[in-house]
Amino acid sequence: MRPIAPLLLALLAFSCQSGSYRLAFEGRFAQSNAEEESFTGADKPQGASVAILSLPIQGAKRQVGVEFGVGEGEDSLRIAGGEYELRHREIWLGVNYAFLDGHWRPYVGGGVQYSQQEVNLTFGGSTMERTTEDFGPYVEAGMRVRFNVSTHFVIGYRRTIGLDGNIGATDVDLDYSQGFIGFGYSF
Repeated sequence: MRPIAPLLLALLAFSCQSGSYRLAFEGRFAQSNAEEESFTGADKPQGASVAILSLPIQGAKRQVGVEFGVGEGEDSLRIAGGEYELRHREIWLGVNYAFLDGHWRPYVGGGVQYSQQEVNLTFGGSTMERTTEDFGPYVEAGMRVRFNVSTHFVIGYRRTIGLDGNIGATDVDLDYSQGFIGFGYSF
């Protein structure tokens, strides 16, 4: 977690120095779809995330912003004699580009993400817990709808690429796709 603190400070410093950007906090509710075949028996993990963004103001010369976020989601599945739980955690840092300069702002983005998957299996009175993690790129596309200068709504899609890990002796694909909706407040 220590390397993330300087990145967060750099994001905040960048956002506050330019008069053509506003700092925004965005809360998101998400539903994920894991690419790993062994996770397909469970429902789609649901969770939430919080992002800090530098959003270009209306009329800015450049429509590129920076984002930093953290999120978590989980799901459980009852099996005969036990329970299977999947928990996903993510931290990301990236940039996004808004196509329009108005109340409707479609955007695309990308960057680097840290993902962690934790699997807990409770079966016959015993518990097995395994955790795996990896860094890799992500891409994102969505739409921000500004209600006024300070508030906005967001809907989007995010996809990780090339994330792998090990749970025990088994190699697993940590890639996932995620649909989300949320609200943001900028100042």
